Amino acid sequence: MGNLASRTSGSYVAIDNSKTHIEVWFKPLSLSIPAALLGLFILLLFAKTSDGTTPVPGLLRRFAAFYVDFMYVGAGIVRPIQGLVDVLAERWRTGTWQWNFVRDYAARTDTAVFFVSAAAYVLAIMVYFALPLMRGRPTIGSLMLGYQVVADDGNPLTWGEAGLRVFLGFFAACSTIIAFWIGRDASKGKFWLDKVCKTHAVWIQ
Repeated sequence: MGNLASRTSGSYVAIDNSKTHIEVWFKPLSLSIPAALLGLFILLLFAKTSDGTTPVPGLLRRFAAFYVDFMYVGAGIVRPIQGLVDVLAERWRTGTWQWNFVRDYAARTDTAVFFVSAAAYVLAIMVYFALPLMRGRPTIGSLMLGYQVVADDGNPLTWGEAGLRVFLGFFAACSTIIAFWIGRDASKGKFWLDKVCKTHAVWIQ
């Protein structure tokens, strides 16, 4: 997999015929990337945006924004931090600090690190999509594409409403083609997810 010292932050795991190979690399400077992206996200949450009343009829734009957001959180924020989590777990297990390490065996802590990391990743995604809905703001992806999702009654969504919409949103993203045929109302900027959650998409003025 090349020289670990030349990489920024991340991990690589391969399991073949019950054999485990793990590589982890981390550089403190790599945390500047998620810090900057997180700062931009927080700034957007408190920035004033002017949402219009004109519905967004197209769905391709909305799904494109979702994948931009997904990569923003996953590749931009979570993945660099993952390297630090792995390094800290290895330090706790061995008592020795290493910025990079390679081993060809599984450790007892690997399973715990995997599940904690997976849970943190899911939580980060949920919070990232839910907070803008609760603040009446666009996500980074939807801002880039010029629209945002708002509630039908004009009020910010509650935790429960935002959480439900984010949860169902993953099903919508995994079944994109269905959105073009079920519950579609282009004139109101809605598809089935919006009808269930009483939201719609409007252009940002």
